[in-house]
Amino acid sequence: MRKILIHLFVGVFFLQLNAQTTSVTLSGTQYLENFNNIGAGLSLGWGTKTGVTSNTALGTDAALTTASTTLWNSTSGRFNNYASGNIGATGDQNSATDRALGVRQTGAVGDPGAAFVVKLANTTGFSDFQLSFKLQSLDATSVRSVNWVLEYATGETPTAFTALNTTPATLTTGGSTFSNATVNANLGAALNNISSPVWIRLRTAAASTGSGNRPTTAIDDFILTFSGASASPTINVSMDSLKNYRTSLNTVSAPLSYIVSGSKLTNDILIKAPFDAEVSLTNTSGYADSLILAQTSGSVSSKTIFARLKGGTQGNFTGIITHTSAGAPTKNVIMTGVINPAAVVSTVVDAKKLPDGRAVIISGRLTVKGEFGGRLVYVQDSTGGMSVFSNNLAVYPTTWQIGDSVQVTGDMGTFNGKRQVIDPTSVKIIDGQVNKLVVPKTILPDKLGENEGLLVTLDNMNFTTSGNFAANTNYQAANCGSSFATIRINNSANPFAAKPIPTVTQNITGIVEVFNGNFQLMPRLATDMVAAAQNCPLITTCNPQAVLIPENSTPSNQSLDVVTWNIEWFGNTKTGNGPANDTLQQANASCVMSKFNADLVALVEICDTAALGKSLPKGYKYKCSTQFYSHFYDIPETAADPAQKVCVAYNATTVVPIDTACRAILTDKAVYTVNSPTNNFWASGRLPYMFTANTVIDGTSRRVRMIVLHAKAGSDTIDYNRRLNDVKALKTELDAKYPTDNLIMPAILTTIWILRLQSVG
Repeated sequence: MRKILIHLFVGVFFLQLNAQTTSVTLSGTQYLENFNNIGAGLSLGWGTKTGVTSNTALGTDAALTTASTTLWNSTSGRFNNYASGNIGATGDQNSATDRALGVRQTGAVGDPGAAFVVKLANTTGFSDFQLSFKLQSLDATSVRSVNWVLEYATGETPTAFTALNTTPATLTTGGSTFSNATVNANLGAALNNISSPVWIRLRTAAASTGSGNRPTTAIDDFILTFSGASASPTINVSMDSLKNYRTSLNTVSAPLSYIVSGSKLTNDILIKAPFDAEVSLTNTSGYADSLILAQTSGSVSSKTIFARLKGGTQGNFTGIITHTSAGAPTKNVIMTGVINPAAVVSTVVDAKKLPDGRAVIISGRLTVKGEFGGRLVYVQDSTGGMSVFSNNLAVYPTTWQIGDSVQVTGDMGTFNGKRQVIDPTSVKIIDGQVNKLVVPKTILPDKLGENEGLLVTLDNMNFTTSGNFAANTNYQAANCGSSFATIRINNSANPFAAKPIPTVTQNITGIVEVFNGNFQLMPRLATDMVAAAQNCPLITTCNPQAVLIPENSTPSNQSLDVVTWNIEWFGNTKTGNGPANDTLQQANASCVMSKFNADLVALVEICDTAALGKSLPKGYKYKCSTQFYSHFYDIPETAADPAQKVCVAYNATTVVPIDTACRAILTDKAVYTVNSPTNNFWASGRLPYMFTANTVIDGTSRRVRMIVLHAKAGSDTIDYNRRLNDVKALKTELDAKYPTDNLIMPAILTTIWILRLQSVG
């Protein structure tokens, strides 16, 4: 085995060091920062800091990565330009123009001590300050929780900050939750008419709690309202549009919210919803066609307004919420969205075939009611099983139990390749149906993909690692026939988290799920993992040793790591082809590849591609060149003697292949028939395989093409000349068609150097 480690500079990160020497000069009655231009750097007066660990700490200026390619689940510790949580948990981050200022905390960056800071030049002539902003928890896979505190101070170099009361009173991000909470703070007279600089900051209250990944936290829609600068009546709204409403016919949509305030008013503020929409001062009730916000002494303090669609007319929706008060300019908020056809009653299997956004009603037995986190439940009927995810926990019955018969109404959606019902509008227990636990279906590990969403049992499984289980971690297990499966311990509340990994054979029950194309089994209850009647311990002495590469000083999460490996006759059971113990070879291959921690693994001599798929580490997928192998044209492979193929295994988290651009190349350079004079080209048909993919390293995307070679063997002059001619043809092809592309060429030369006649092994 040879390991080639390649570090690529994948994209340019634009860093802005936020030395806070500028300030915001207030005017009018409102200051708004929506961070949508953060790609060009922070606005005047804004800063990002670390080391703010107490109310007296001023902290250290921290750089901001302004590139818009950083994803919510990127684990690189730094301040970033993120897609705003306003787009929703399943929104397209890459195309989002609604941006937010955020931070990914790590043990080395901002935990504790991360802070967002804005500096006002002064508040001379202004009073009655009120603040609202969005606090966003963007990575639902981050287990740890962080509390935040809002503070202010005055003076050019303040010595201490004062905490502000907020609504909600406790500000928290993380905890395996995606959230987009509006935070309000009435500053009273604290900032009135101050001639020196005024600082407002949001900082971590303490170190994170829990284990696992730290959260990605962002702020958006920062609105500071005040009075005193204008003698004219004024209405303030926090945003001019509410986008992406989605509901079904005759069903109200989930609400979106914004903030309204007013100053110097002589009359109340009238808020009027457009046709087929309604507004309220609360999230769940009190909706009407119009609202009145009463003014007191000419002012209306910041009020959160909730607006939703009634769902009365199918089709695209556009309407305007108007805000009027005598003498004040009218303020408008535009609502846009879509009202889909009425919910259709469906089985689970048919619901999965419907497009995203289509409303459905499914019924079945509850198999998970919160064991994977309170927002995620599972329902199973006679046709299949499926997850239900809601950001509004109030929609779930408080008395339900696993085994209850339930009915769910909501929209179909997709999350990381998994079909599910999202944000249901109704979840109810079906009266008269006796509670009845679902009997798990017993399957083999290679059948996980056929049972997505179902409760199943894998019998006679042995874990390939020892120690204690960790939350939000995948583990490999093999049954007595050495067929592998991925077992996921889902979160910190899982009964197996921090418990010893069993050392005897187990029967494992759980829900089958898919994450980015990889199927896994997720146990729910303490009774889901029990000792099997048959004990067949996994036999493997695999203990690969890491090799230090002195030249490599770049952390692996900041580089594209590539490995090339010839696994001799992998999966070919014919005597004489490869090792005698094929089961042990697969177990060892799985163990070794789990230690690579590579983004791309070029593999050759892969005979059994299905066995390769079962041997891959957690989070990996693969593609193979199955059409072109040596002598494919005159000695076709058989089930008993499969041919050697070229494959690529890839980390699905960092590598996304372009399916239409993954193929054998040079297919037009030779004629592969029995009597053709060119049929010995590239080892008689073992053509180079081009694997094309978008790689996402440290939050930045770049397209690369990896050309995998399994060249002609042999050390005599004829073999040498064949290899030389083959490589010349390849170079001509690459120069002509891909002159400026990012190319990687990991080659398996069967121990023969291309440009020398000498055997090297």
